[in-house]
Amino acid sequence: MSLRKCAVCGEIAIARLPNSKLFLCADHFKEYVERRVLRTIERYRMIERGNRILVAVSGGKDSATMLAILKRLRDALAVEITALHINLGIPNYSDKSEETTRRLTQKLAVPLVVVKVEDLIGMSVPQLARKAGRPVCSACGLVKRYLLNAAALEGGFDKVALGHTLNDMSAYILKTFLTQDLSSTEKLGPYTETIEGVAVSRIRPLYETSELETLLYANFSGLPFVGEKCPHASPSTLEAELKRFMAALNERYRGIEISLVRRIAKSGKATQVESAAKLCKSCGLISNADLCSYCKITATCTGEPKGSFTRRFLRDLLRLEV
Repeated sequence: MSLRKCAVCGEIAIARLPNSKLFLCADHFKEYVERRVLRTIERYRMIERGNRILVAVSGGKDSATMLAILKRLRDALAVEITALHINLGIPNYSDKSEETTRRLTQKLAVPLVVVKVEDLIGMSVPQLARKAGRPVCSACGLVKRYLLNAAALEGGFDKVALGHTLNDMSAYILKTFLTQDLSSTEKLGPYTETIEGVAVSRIRPLYETSELETLLYANFSGLPFVGEKCPHASPSTLEAELKRFMAALNERYRGIEISLVRRIAKSGKATQVESAAKLCKSCGLISNADLCSYCKITATCTGEPKGSFTRRFLRDLLRLEV
């Protein structure tokens, strides 16, 4: 069997483009992914020149690839980037993720801020979940969403970059339809808009980039990343099942997955957030009730809402680190 040649340079190819018969060498594959991310940013007007971007980095392949590409595009986009890692306190896994993120940011020469959940609420995310009687993944998502928004506000950032891929987004979109949680669809576009003083715009540079592409990019670039899944992640969740379903569907009907996310992006709901949302009476950030979910869960588990303390802590931390 003859070796495939790169369609650009003629060298030995080691990757095939998704939805195509085109083969590329490692360097030209990386260039292809970088161009795709740049086109995604430009298509959806995610970033403006001069923006300060807080990049959420978990230690996994997706956020590692996102950070590396944003660093590569930094001058062309005329932006400033800072990485933020949240140590969730998951035994063994969180410390490994933090150490890997530190190696990644050192390799890329990107400033890093590390936030430890235990410093904020006196317990880890698994302990918080257990005390609140909630699944760990539910408590984890709640805490991360709050901390990313609060850190961006307190640090004066214009955007928060999330490492959600094409596969993540298609699964989330299908889940909102199947569960008839249609109001959540507005949060599943390539970005959300800023609400001045209470919610910072979230962008998804990997909105049209697959997990396979991020894995290959990270490997070809020699990026440090944690290969194993979080020990609390279950392969039998609805999102995981929908990812497998969409992967199989996309094999039969090439391009259907990216068509789905693009249609959501064009629907008009994708860039909207609920401007009439309330403000938390404790911390002052966006909420759907008198207390935001973060203040509510921390009040239940520690005896007091921790939002205001968390905001002050992050303000002081970011002042020292950034």
